[in-house]
Amino acid sequence: MLINVIQIILTLSSVLVIVFLLDVLLTGKTPLVTTPSGSRKKLAEIFQLKENSVFYDLGCGTSKLLVECSKIFPSTKFIGIDNSPFACVLSRLRTVLNSSKNISIKFENFFKTDLSRATHIYLWIYIKDMNKLLTKFKSELKSGTLVYALDFPFSEKKPNEVVDLGERNKFGHTLYIYKF
Repeated sequence: MLINVIQIILTLSSVLVIVFLLDVLLTGKTPLVTTPSGSRKKLAEIFQLKENSVFYDLGCGTSKLLVECSKIFPSTKFIGIDNSPFACVLSRLRTVLNSSKNISIKFENFFKTDLSRATHIYLWIYIKDMNKLLTKFKSELKSGTLVYALDFPFSEKKPNEVVDLGERNKFGHTLYIYKF
């Protein structure tokens, strides 16, 4: 009985990995990579979230950062956006298992998502998409919105602050903070 359950779990896991790889290869989407755990803890300390904050994670992946932050900031509204069905299913499962009632996950293309309610935005995406987002941010974000970009800065906008997260020789080592 136990061997059958293990075989089913391994088979399902294999199928999910194949579906994920095909999704990345066929669509050219950013692969599912989560913010490193050491960086997540430091980011949660840096974010200036208040009771009425609305925090968007663009390309939220499996929502590890959102779940961690939702525990620290229970009065903040967290919204994860991802266009991978695989990532969205994992995110929704993670939020349910962690009883994260202040998180909503949306299966959307963040280039088409209305971000006008955002007070804070976090992203860790390919540099090729950064400047595409800059145009969107300039037209949609309200004055004072903070944007936190991990590792990849905008090439056409100077950050208000650059924070070394101390994760040298790893991804997730530099945070660029922009105020719009």
